[in-house]
Parts: sequence; C-alpha cells; structure tokens
Amino acid sequence: MRQKSSEDVTRLKRDQDLFRLKELEECPVLEFSLDCEHATIELVVFTEPNTLSRTIEENVVQTPSKTYDREFARFRFSDIGDFRKKGGAKHFYNQTHFHTKGTAVDAIYGILVSRSGNKHVFAACLSKFGSIEFSFHNVQFESRFATIVKEETVFCHYDVLTNELIDFCNPFPESDD
Repeated sequence: MRQKSSEDVTRLKRDQDLFRLKELEECPVLEFSLDCEHATIELVVFTEPNTLSRTIEENVVQTPSKTYDREFARFRFSDIGDFRKKGGAKHFYNQTHFHTKGTAVDAIYGILVSRSGNKHVFAACLSKFGSIEFSFHNVQFESRFATIVKEETVFCHYDVLTNELIDFCNPFPESDD
C-alpha cells in the first residue's frame, strides 16, 4: 500500500486557492459521494498531468523527474451544508453517490465558486449525475501521477513514485476505509 507523505494532502485555505477549483471544469469524474453523517463530500477526477496540482498547489507538489501521462486528484470538502441536487439521468434522480465502477465516466461543467459569509459555495453540473450545489468551510486536495502502459489489450496505470498498479476506478484505495 502506498505510504502517505505530508505533501500528499493539502488543505486549501486561502480564497485565491479555493477559487482555483474552477480548474475542475471539464475534468472527467470517477467518483462523487456525499457523507451526510460526517458532513463531507469526496470528488475524484482525472486529468492531464499536473493540470490541477500545478494550478492549486504550485509549490507543494514536486514534479517527479519521470514523465507521466495522467493525474488523479481527490478533493474532500468538509463541514458541508445546504446540499442540493437537480436533474440528471433518470437513474441518478435521488442519488447522492456516483462511481464509475468500470462504466463510463461523467464530466464537470459550469463550475461556480463563491463566498457566502464565513463559508464557500460550490456549484457545478455533472453531465449525467445532475447539477449539484453545496456550501463548505474547508477542502483538502491530493493527487497521484500515473504513467499509462498498454499490456496486451488493456491500458494499465502505474504510480510514478511507487510503480504500483493504480486501479483506474479507485485510484485512492484508502478512501474505502
């Protein structure tokens, strides 16, 4: 299992960092889940290398010297409230969770991040899942960089730091704990 370093998770605190969440626009979504009991939302996406980490963390993530093809990123919003969801494909109408589980991914469009008193508001449309909106006080970010290797007829993703095989549908396995 991958060891976490202090650089793996970054808490985004300053307004200018939070407003950079707009960089999620058009990112493919692997997972979205609302945990009402703990007032958290987890959002897992993937994108081209360093798109999110370079933009959001700038000086925190040290770019590995090895080349890589993809960046997996996880955002954990905490102390969330006012969650609203509208529309989406029929099978997602009353759902507060989305996971690819080997099926087609969703994508994020129309992101709006604003400030309302002592909290922030995140609004976006996930094409099939529907439009979401919620307030939050904090958000944490972490990423994994991967190389893609074609092995026979399957494309495999390997962590550039550990050379560990990454499960495309669950790039952050410790999130299942």
